[in-house]
Amino acid sequence: MRRKTTWLLLIVALPSGCSLDVMSRHQDLDIHTGRIKTTTYVAFLPVCSATHDTAITKALPGDQVKRAQAEWRKISTFYWLMPRSPYYEYHEAFGAIRMFEGVTSRICFSPAALQHVALQAVELWQKGDPGGSDYLADICFRAEEAEHLGKPSVVLAEGCLVFGSDPQGRQGSQPAGPQGHPDAAALKTGPQQDTMASQASRNLCN
Repeated sequence: MRRKTTWLLLIVALPSGCSLDVMSRHQDLDIHTGRIKTTTYVAFLPVCSATHDTAITKALPGDQVKRAQAEWRKISTFYWLMPRSPYYEYHEAFGAIRMFEGVTSRICFSPAALQHVALQAVELWQKGDPGGSDYLADICFRAEEAEHLGKPSVVLAEGCLVFGSDPQGRQGSQPAGPQGHPDAAALKTGPQQDTMASQASRNLCN
């Protein structure tokens, strides 16, 4: 009994950086495809690993996804005795992807708009984070603003994302989109929104 108690106290007393990693769950992001990989370890050995596509993966061109060489970046690590993950550079990516999946499940993005966002996100992730995650968060913010205005739709017009387009193809009460695109009404963003937006997400015309 004393031996078991001693071992338990030793494990609990270890600092977080010296965790025995008896059981842990790791999440990683492929910065080229937006895929998420979840791996469970027991005593340093991977016992279960699963990779799944996200909304970003599904929106990318199929041939690009097939050709991509996976390059994984750590998102989170949850240890048996540590319910909170250490902070990694790409820590925000999982939440940003989940947010984007929630927004696109209720707000209509045209296929071209989805692909545009996905291409921008992976390009920014390849340069480091939080650029890609901040970009996705800002896209979600702008789309939700358009939804509140009664125009829950996002299209790509002449290389620019246009928020608040009319699903029926009628021009609404908002100002016309880029070059007066006939079936897109742009969401007007004031100085406050521009200040809140990251530098990467301000440029929506790449």
